[in-house]
Amino acid sequence: MKRRNAADDVRDDGRSAPRHASPQKLLEEADAARRSAYAPYSGFAVGAALLTRSGRIVHGWPSQYNGGVAERVRDSTCLSSVLLAPEDPRNTLLMGLTADVIAALPRCEEPLVFHLEAWIRADGEPVFCEIASRSGGALVAETYERAFGVHLAKEGLRVQCGDDLTLTEQPAAPRSAYGWILVPPGHGKLVGPAEPCPVPGVEIVTQLAAGTERDGLAHATDAAVGATVFGDTPDQVDKRMTQLVDWWRLNTSWVGES
Repeated sequence: MKRRNAADDVRDDGRSAPRHASPQKLLEEADAARRSAYAPYSGFAVGAALLTRSGRIVHGWPSQYNGGVAERVRDSTCLSSVLLAPEDPRNTLLMGLTADVIAALPRCEEPLVFHLEAWIRADGEPVFCEIASRSGGALVAETYERAFGVHLAKEGLRVQCGDDLTLTEQPAAPRSAYGWILVPPGHGKLVGPAEPCPVPGVEIVTQLAAGTERDGLAHATDAAVGATVFGDTPDQVDKRMTQLVDWWRLNTSWVGES
């Protein structure tokens, strides 16, 4: 293993990177953060591309979840996420946390895409939850592509193959407010919908065919219908998601559902 030196502890912007704590100390701090978090799920995610060996985050953008995967599996609820507005102060907070987490980790030999999740406590302090060397699941990559023109999963494969990057700098803002939503399947045989979704800004990405038989959720990101949604603001995206869910429930049924 390569020994770290002082130069390794300086980031691209000249600031010192945080020193490694002992594994036991990290475990104690992680447990304390978990206990003090105000939500039972990671409320925010940062989908990003870490594409230099120096640890520079080339581009990324935070989003906010509406709930947790465990809660979704337990209660068979919708799961959704919306990109934060450019002027949202949580943007800077979460990207700062992301930079600190990256600086504390060993340097990557190859460029990669990653997905980070975090909480923001009631006192405004961000708390790291987890990070993975992949793009986010569900419709994270599809939403990012519509917002920035880059599909994170494909970009990760591109750089591993030695190709040039599609996006080489941080955009000032997404093309529009964007989000995604997964509506869970019911129990029985799906009937409807007879017509396409009329809600503006909704793009159906996945939808079960009429006649499909299901017995509720088969896995955490399972969906009867999944869509990306755009609007002028995050609030408008949320409203359109609600309209999508209302349309689906009014125009479909599950024959045999108890």
